[in-house]
Formats: sequence, structure tokens, C-alpha cells
Amino acid sequence: MTPMLGNTLEESLKIKNLNLRRKKIQYLMLIFLFVFVDGGWHYPLIGIFIPLFFILMLLIAFYKGRVSCGWFCPRGSLFEIIIKKISLNHERPKIFKDIRYRRLFFLIFSCLFLFFYLATTFDQISLIKTGRFFVYYYVTVTTLGIILGILFGERTFCLICLEGTILSWLSEGKVVMEVKENCIKCGNCQKVCSLSLCIGDLVGKVERTVRNKDCLKCYQCLDSCPMHALRFK
Repeated sequence: MTPMLGNTLEESLKIKNLNLRRKKIQYLMLIFLFVFVDGGWHYPLIGIFIPLFFILMLLIAFYKGRVSCGWFCPRGSLFEIIIKKISLNHERPKIFKDIRYRRLFFLIFSCLFLFFYLATTFDQISLIKTGRFFVYYYVTVTTLGIILGILFGERTFCLICLEGTILSWLSEGKVVMEVKENCIKCGNCQKVCSLSLCIGDLVGKVERTVRNKDCLKCYQCLDSCPMHALRFK
């Protein structure tokens, strides 16, 4: 076995192990989601953990980008494990890809979030009322995500997710992918990417690296590359 072939096989095995580890975590997050929603519906105080969990995701984003969306998000786990199997996979409308519309979605969702928070929890000191609001909010946006996922692909909602948008802003330059010269631009990376990011089209002319703040670092593109031309730096 040549050294190059040995390195390729070693990298492939490492990627498959990472994908397996990620899938196990996602199943745990899916179980957590169902337990959380059921428990929060009966015991609203549980909803307080939602903003605390988001703060944790923010801290991760400062160092690792949106990896928390790809690995630890309960809602994202639901989309990938269940919704992906029943999605109609219609072509995504351009409004989900255009940065201008995504900013508009962020503004609308932010205003709605603040309006309903102030309207439903006038007494912000009450943890139970605040917890109930976050439970209702989480169930509502998850339902919207399910509908969009069934129509346009499992993680369509992640492109306009309020929390995900904030995390993507913090992820600028945090996830760096190197694309080797043997990339043949076959498009496999885009086909398996739940956000339809095409690595080959994003490669700079001088520096063969990709810095995409929406990357969830799920390793699906690396696993699908027939030339083993991709790797995270």
C-alpha cells in the first residue's frame, strides 16, 4: 500500500467515525427534544432552559462556528433523522438563498419574537410565564421548520432560523475548508449538503480555501467526495 493511499483510507475512516459519532449525538438530541416538549407542555418552567442552551451554542460559535447547529441542535436532529426521509425536496425558492431576504426574515422574526414575548409575558419576573413562552415559541418555529423541510429539503428552515442566523454571524472565518487541486467540481458536495452549499464554486482563485459561515461542519461533503479533495483546517 502506497503512503498516499494509506493516508486516504485513514482519512476516510476518520470521517466515517466522525459521522457515526455525530449521528449518535443527534439521536440523543432527538430523544431530548421529545422529552423536553412533552415536559415543557406540562411544566412550563422547563422552558427556561431554551435561552440557556442558546447561550451555550453562542459560546461554541465563537470558537467552532455553527458546528453546534450541525451536531447538537435538537430541532436540526429532528429534521435530519425524520423529515429528511419524507421530504418532497422541491427546489428551494431563491428567497432562502438571497442574503437580502434572509436579513429580512431575521428582522421579521426578531420583531415577532419581541412582540409576542412582551405580549404574553408582561410580568417578566415570572419564570413560569417566561418558560411557557419559550416552550410555545420552540414548538411554533419547529412546526414551521417541519413544513418547510417537507416541502424544500430537511434543513431549509436553518437558512432563516433566528438563532442560526445569529450563530452564522459569529461564525465568520471560524470554519475553514481546504479544497485540494484534484477537485473535479462534480457537485457531490452540494448534493449531500443540507444547506446546498457548493464547495467547488466557492474556491478562491489564489487561496484554495473556503470560509462559509453557514457551514454546519457535518462532514457529509467530505464523505461524499470521490477524490478526497476536501478537509477542514
